[in-house]
Amino acid sequence: MAGLHRSSWRRAVRVAACVLGLCALAVHLTTHALLVNPETSGAPSRALASLSSSLPTKPWGLDLEYVRSSPRCHDRARGIMYMIGDQPTGHSSYKKRFDLQGGRNRFYAAELARAVHTARARTSLPIAIFAHLFDPPIPELNATLFGADVDCVVRGRLRLARGQCSEQVVAPLQSPFGETLLLDADTEVCADPGDAFEAMRAHDLGLVLENDAGIATKHLSQPGGVYAGEAGVRVLHEYNAGAFYFRRTEAAWAFFARAYTTQVAREAS
Repeated sequence: MAGLHRSSWRRAVRVAACVLGLCALAVHLTTHALLVNPETSGAPSRALASLSSSLPTKPWGLDLEYVRSSPRCHDRARGIMYMIGDQPTGHSSYKKRFDLQGGRNRFYAAELARAVHTARARTSLPIAIFAHLFDPPIPELNATLFGADVDCVVRGRLRLARGQCSEQVVAPLQSPFGETLLLDADTEVCADPGDAFEAMRAHDLGLVLENDAGIATKHLSQPGGVYAGEAGVRVLHEYNAGAFYFRRTEAAWAFFARAYTTQVAREAS
């Protein structure tokens, strides 16, 4: 009888383990689908409809939604966070380039895979990806999101405002790290960024200046031009929003929160 009871108990344990495994798989597949495979019936998907434009009153008080989590991603850690969204481009030259690669989102999915793999080869820092929904889905993105190079994936809960740099505003508000190096999907890390974190540890925000090579000559020399003062003297530098550093401080939260509410208010007006 005792042997029979032990056999029955083992069988029950195996059945329970199978049930739990199937439940875990179902949860994983459901979460995975919400990220990269929203409903495409023409009506907004449930996941898309859940996006909000409201911010908590407490700095850094927004609950993050993890598609993939890791103990390495927490608010006391330093980490790299890549962002990839679902925004159309307004630049005709970029659009032509994207079209040759199968579309903007597919192009950036390939760029992201290369950038993440390069970063992992050069640093032991945790790597997160901040991703918004994609419709239609991008199968090429799945391998990167759930690959060995990535520690965690955060799904955007804030609605993107239309226009440039909206991802660069909502992503910082939803970073899992205490100190973040935020990078565009096509930005490759050429060396371990540990020294950069050390250099910025006393600052709330650090941005990268563009060089003059990317600025049209007329803007530098023409009086009254966008970047020129009297006699063509440079008075304004452009920042590259595709690579910047920030810390979880009240000042940084206030900066990004104000930028986001301004974008949303402008869109509504």
